[in-house]
Amino acid sequence: MLGTMLRILFCLPFVACLQQSAQHHHLPGYKVTATAAVDLQHLFSAVSPPQWGFTGGDVATSLPLANNEYLWLFGDTLYGQMRDNGTRRHFTQMPRNSIGTLKLATNPESTPIQHFIRGYDHMHPQHGGFFSPRNTSQWFWVEYGLNLGGGIYLFGNLLEKGPPGLFPFQTVDYVCIQVTSNLTTNPMNWTYTYTSMGTGDLGWAAVGSDDMYVYLLGNWNHKAILARNPISEVVNGNKWTQLQWWTKAKRWQSGKVPRTTLDVLFGFPPPEATLQYNAELGYWIVPSIFFESTQVQLFLARNITGPWKGPYTVYDIPAPWATKPVFCYAPKIHPELSTNQSSELLFTYMSNSPGINYLTTHPEIYIPQIVRLKLDKCLPEPWGSCVPVQ
Repeated sequence: MLGTMLRILFCLPFVACLQQSAQHHHLPGYKVTATAAVDLQHLFSAVSPPQWGFTGGDVATSLPLANNEYLWLFGDTLYGQMRDNGTRRHFTQMPRNSIGTLKLATNPESTPIQHFIRGYDHMHPQHGGFFSPRNTSQWFWVEYGLNLGGGIYLFGNLLEKGPPGLFPFQTVDYVCIQVTSNLTTNPMNWTYTYTSMGTGDLGWAAVGSDDMYVYLLGNWNHKAILARNPISEVVNGNKWTQLQWWTKAKRWQSGKVPRTTLDVLFGFPPPEATLQYNAELGYWIVPSIFFESTQVQLFLARNITGPWKGPYTVYDIPAPWATKPVFCYAPKIHPELSTNQSSELLFTYMSNSPGINYLTTHPEIYIPQIVRLKLDKCLPEPWGSCVPVQ
């Protein structure tokens, strides 16, 4: 994740740095200009040869730690080294999760993410991770995180091996991991506990919060549903016994609620995204990439319970990330990287391929790509386009 690797890893001809060309889209009341944030792409650069370390990882969720430092969460992490002048990966291990820290300076271009990888077993490279469950045959995919009252709470899947197939794993439970160490200590020494969230087989597409509640955006039968739990319960024992569900009656209901009575916020929620309120824009925002789509879209709502509007296309993913067999997923918004949240959004998206061999020979894949959206206020014209606000 060094600045020099940006030129090696990302600006070779086959990586198509021509993606810098601007795209133009619209959101309600805004003209959107989308460009690849090449000035920040080095944050995710692979380790410099001949060193061993991070050569790729998905998820790419960020959350504040303290003192202008941010925690980044990564999923399956390719541990190895770059070879042949950065054109080929060589990786021997795949820890199921890892973390990084980013210290934002006056000039963010000079502050790459520092990676921390631990917990993998050279004899069993498919298991382990920075955070690992007690049962060594299982693992965590840690996908979301919140800083609640100065404490770090992370959310993810507890998984184990499943039947053979394209996805040979299965979810056992959904958990909340609490970091119990002083956050100013070396992350390699962090300790943690985890607890079941008690939501059964219901998966979460995104996690957000306000001053009172943690909100869980669920995906049930390809429909977005909503639950919440008091922050006071989470920070006092990591308890999830006060869950409430948003229902078709337009009210919150506690206890065991039939899922057929839950209100549908919108259809086809992303399997993995962010749920954040942008106070400058006055919207809750959920980014989305539909399955096998090459477009990044946004869902918007003034209130978290709706009505939700969208999806609005804000970015057309370019080659090589839009070229099969590559597929894209996991769009995440990162407010800390924006210089002005009233006129700019920055998000990352992930790319992957069905085969490990492709990742070896295409080091531009399975690295977070970062995009900048410039927002200019405008007024809708009768025919649906936009004119600048004078």
